[in-house]
Amino acid sequence: MRVAQHAVLLCGFAATTLGLGYMAAGGAPLSYLLMNGAAFAIGVVIVVILSQRSWRVSAGAVCLGLAVVLLTSFLLGTTVNGATRWLRFGNIIIQPSLILLPVLVLTFATARNWTGAIGVTLTAIVLALQPDRAMSGGLAAGALILAFMRPDPRTLSAAAAALTGFATAMLRPDTQGAMPFVDGILLTSFDVHPAAGVAVISGSLISLMPAVIGLRKAPPTALGHAVFGAVWAALVIAAALGNYPTPLVGYGGSAILGYLLCSIALRSQASALRFGRDSAATQERLEERREHSMEPV
Repeated sequence: MRVAQHAVLLCGFAATTLGLGYMAAGGAPLSYLLMNGAAFAIGVVIVVILSQRSWRVSAGAVCLGLAVVLLTSFLLGTTVNGATRWLRFGNIIIQPSLILLPVLVLTFATARNWTGAIGVTLTAIVLALQPDRAMSGGLAAGALILAFMRPDPRTLSAAAAALTGFATAMLRPDTQGAMPFVDGILLTSFDVHPAAGVAVISGSLISLMPAVIGLRKAPPTALGHAVFGAVWAALVIAAALGNYPTPLVGYGGSAILGYLLCSIALRSQASALRFGRDSAATQERLEERREHSMEPV
């Protein structure tokens, strides 16, 4: 658990810092730098607070609840060029799917039940309606990894829904233009300075390192780390191919918050596995005692 959570926090800090360096070199407004820095600080505070206690909440209920939040944010969201992906709070605009979707997929990986599968399906529908090809691709990538590693009826159904949503999003027109310091920076950052380009590429690769570290250091939680890597790799690839936010290294606090919150989901998975092992061990000891108590004197 500590390996996973610390890796996410450290890699998130490194990637965010490299992104700040790129934006500063490119002459981004000071507010951009302050926003990303504040998002990271807020994310760390949330992670610390939530890590102080154990949450006995059904993973399926969490998935469904997050899906309902995403649906609500879509219905109340701000529409730009035909896409409704954002919520506006005064001068602050957030993208709820970047905050909640990675956590939702990781939570579903923790306990794959039908309630969670319904949450994934509802999320796939919302992302197709927005439309958001990048986030639909991230959901499909995470669900496919789940279906490949745990091919049960719930994960297969969730993967089918995610793929259908992704295909629908791809068929719908997406006319969003590139926003400076947000979209397409994996290539354009080299126009600022070669070092800036290296910083952006390095930050994007570093953001995927928790998956590699977790797969090597914590095999029992391999499923969660594989899903983490699939989701964020899909978002990075989408940012390289189209006008979609570049996680952590580009301007935008939503991806930073979503990335850091993944550490809570990975921690929950580790705790669930440990609880399951402890419960199994306890049951085994009880059975041994029962057998001994029945032995004749």
